[in-house]
Amino acid sequence: MVLRHILVALLLVGTLFLSGCPVAPDHGAIILRLHDTCCDEISGKGGLVIAFDSRDGEKEGWLTHFRSYAGSPQWRSDGERILYQCDGDVMLMDSDGGNKTTVLDGSGAVSVHFSQDEKSIFYLVSENSSTYEIRSINVDGTDDKGGIVTGVAVSPFDVAPATGRILYGRSTSIPDPVYTGVQKIVYQVFSAAPDGSGEVELCGEHADAVSIGDVSPDGQLAVLFVERQMPPDEPQVNLPYRWAMVVARVDGTGEPVIIIGGMQQGSDGWAQWPRIIADGTRLVYVEGNMLVTVTPQGGDRKEILLSDGSGPSNAWFDPEDQGRIWFAAQSLFALGFTQYASGSASITLDGTDLRREPVGLSHRDLYQPGF
Repeated sequence: MVLRHILVALLLVGTLFLSGCPVAPDHGAIILRLHDTCCDEISGKGGLVIAFDSRDGEKEGWLTHFRSYAGSPQWRSDGERILYQCDGDVMLMDSDGGNKTTVLDGSGAVSVHFSQDEKSIFYLVSENSSTYEIRSINVDGTDDKGGIVTGVAVSPFDVAPATGRILYGRSTSIPDPVYTGVQKIVYQVFSAAPDGSGEVELCGEHADAVSIGDVSPDGQLAVLFVERQMPPDEPQVNLPYRWAMVVARVDGTGEPVIIIGGMQQGSDGWAQWPRIIADGTRLVYVEGNMLVTVTPQGGDRKEILLSDGSGPSNAWFDPEDQGRIWFAAQSLFALGFTQYASGSASITLDGTDLRREPVGLSHRDLYQPGF
């Protein structure tokens, strides 16, 4: 019980500056990531900066000041501007870090997202000591609207592509079904129209959802990280629940489909996040030494077996070539990776053409577990 609360606390605290970051870090030749600059040897100060790597591995750099705390970088669809929050301000900058523009100063924003039409920005601010409010403002700094959605948790927070629906979480305290006299904090994920209307709950029978891993490009499906009540015929270990990954419809219809189930507490499940291909027809995730792809319904399972001890994680469909999967590897001797020299690699969906990559898409997960 204590371990579970620690895990949830870490996820939520880590979201304060990192929520939604990065949403779409790969645009052409540039991959965005977050870099922790703690701490300066003289002053002891540090920050969280938005950094980049070129896709060919030849260039890297920082786009924000090393003593600022920035997060939630999101590309505008034309690839020319980046939305982000910095020290609570809602900001825009060019792809090279220049022409920084303050959309809203002193807002206290902890996470930001473009609306579907990119004419406005949704941002998350503290409502009180325990809940947050989703607000919106035009990209030119006009028409700041409050109360789009209130009483939400700091995590998760996302905006679905195509449909523009807002995804967010709420928490409530209920009596623990197992431990007498103990209150259990339950998390649920909801979605609503851009104006906050039409709220629906996505978790179905999974009453405890911590975060959102991915949303399909058509805005119809979301991968959720949930706590699963274990059926009587499955091993209980010491607790009646385990973590699971499920796919739910953003409109709240139907029941979520379990893609990965039975993960024990403390497992590195966020390194296994299922990711959705651009056309929404398949997901990819890591299972042991395999890359696995399945349909959103969990069917048509295909496995790509890597060598023993390869330690793959953070599998992604290449946004420029949907026929390839990128992943990080701890030890892949075929590419010269050892336990002392891990790296990024890619392979085709049919398991051929394994090759080393200079910069991995896994960078987008360095400081956040898929929020």
